[in-house]
Amino acid sequence: MWMKRGVPVKRLLALLPGIIDEQTQGGKSAAQLAQLSSSLSLAMPSLLSQPALAKYPWCFVMPAHHVSPGLYLTGACVTDAGQSARAMVAVLLRGTDLVRLLKLEPGLPFWMMRALAAWREDGERGAMSEQIATDCRELLAHMFVPRWQQLLRPATQHAQLRQRLSELRCETDFVLEGKKGGDVMPWRHWPDCLLPAGYLWLWRQNRHGQLIESQRKSLANPVA
Repeated sequence: MWMKRGVPVKRLLALLPGIIDEQTQGGKSAAQLAQLSSSLSLAMPSLLSQPALAKYPWCFVMPAHHVSPGLYLTGACVTDAGQSARAMVAVLLRGTDLVRLLKLEPGLPFWMMRALAAWREDGERGAMSEQIATDCRELLAHMFVPRWQQLLRPATQHAQLRQRLSELRCETDFVLEGKKGGDVMPWRHWPDCLLPAGYLWLWRQNRHGQLIESQRKSLANPVA
C-alpha cells in the first residue's frame, strides 16, 4: 500500500548489504530510508558486554512524521551507540495499525528481529540478505491480509516461517540459552505510550520473546 507522494506504507523497507530493496530503488525513497535509518542509534552503550550481543538485533519504534503525518517506523535493526544502523528491516505504519500489531504477542518487530538475527557481516551477503527480505515480506503479507481472506488462505506457509524463525540459532541465541528474561515491557501503558512523538523506543528479546534489554532515546535531545 502506498500513500500520496509515493510514501510506502505496509511495505518492507530494507537496509541490507548485498541487495537493493524494491522499495528503495528510486532516489526519493532511498533518501527517505537513509534519513530514517540515520536516527537509529542507541541512547547509551548496551549493558550486555558479551561480544556476540553486539551483533544481535534490536526491535524499535520511532515517529516518521517528517515522511508523512501520523506515520511510525517499526521493525528491527543492528546498531551501536552513536552509530546509525548497519542493517535494518522495517515498515511504515499508521499509529492505529502500530498499536494493534504490538498488542499481539509476539508482535511484528519481534518476528522481524528473528529474521534479521540470521544476518552476518561476513559470508554470502547477497543470498542471506535476500532470504531475510523474503521472510519479512511474508510476515507483512500475513499481518495485513484482511481477516476474511486469512480464513480462506492456508496458514501452513506462515506457520512454517514462524517455526523456522523460532528455531533459528544465531551466536547470541547460544549465549542467552538458559537465561531468563522479562515478561513485561518496562514502559507504562504499552503500546499506547508510543504514539506521542519525540522518542525512539528500542528493546531486545530472546528467541522465546522474553525481554533482555531496553532503551528510550529522545530524538530532540539524543542523550535523554
